[in-house]
Amino acid sequence: STEEQKPVDTSLEIYKALNSSYVELDSFYSELRTCIDEFEGYFLLVDLNSRKSHAQGILDLQTRVTQSRESLAGSMKEYGVTETNEYYAQYQQIDELYSYLLDGRIILIYRHINFVNRPLSGFLKCQLQSLSCITSSSVFF
Repeated sequence: STEEQKPVDTSLEIYKALNSSYVELDSFYSELRTCIDEFEGYFLLVDLNSRKSHAQGILDLQTRVTQSRESLAGSMKEYGVTETNEYYAQYQQIDELYSYLLDGRIILIYRHINFVNRPLSGFLKCQLQSLSCITSSSVFF
């Protein structure tokens, strides 16, 4: 006799993937805040070359955020999430948060570490550390 495979509840799997990415984004923002604080401390204590070597932490974070984003995109494709799917809007919002983190935060701090020879301004530091894009966003919770 052949075993029947139970159909996978893709709605639940999609929700789990989106929720996991959303939680992971919050973790990435925490890591970015730590990188910024460490950079500020290093700036006052060490030379430019040492600060540039510290930029590796930002690059590692960028790699992990990119991998997480690509993993979510792969999951959404695997589960057939398209414009007509009920979860598509939430997926787009989370993907936008990935973009905001990568392009609006990580790249900016990396450039500052490598090309600007001064500490972050108070305003820029506040903007880089802000979680407002996540906490004020009602993605789906």
